[in-house]
Amino acid sequence: MIGGSVSSKNLKNRERYNHGADKMARKKKAKAEKYETPPSGKGTNVFATIYASMLQHSSWLRLSDRQKILYVYMKLQKYGGNNNRPDGAYNDTFYFNWALASKTYHLYSKNKTGFYGDIQALIASGFIDIVENGRSTRTKSQYKYSDRWYKNNSAV
Repeated sequence: MIGGSVSSKNLKNRERYNHGADKMARKKKAKAEKYETPPSGKGTNVFATIYASMLQHSSWLRLSDRQKILYVYMKLQKYGGNNNRPDGAYNDTFYFNWALASKTYHLYSKNKTGFYGDIQALIASGFIDIVENGRSTRTKSQYKYSDRWYKNNSAV
């Protein structure tokens, strides 16, 4: 290797001896199928992963449809950008509030009681935990994802 460049012969040798480990170390970016999202020219296209074991679990099945959709929107916060997580927070901690649920996701009109009731249902079912309640300070509340939903209940 001269001057920092790698010849094609050296690359082939490297691949032969490390069995392609250089290529395997790089993670491929997930690409959405045509039927999953319209072509996007701007912005970030994020997704929420929900596994079949969760969808088939008794804790999930007991939630109302609106509570399930609220949880999916909360899952979007994981990859939604830096302003969705507190500074220095772990990957499972995120911000969420009524304004986000109503203005961005159009889940609630003027029904704050319904929003807070749905949040309490998600907490009681073990899908999320509250880290910091911002209701009294009129700031975004901090939540984190929880695995309690499958620890106390059995699958269907």
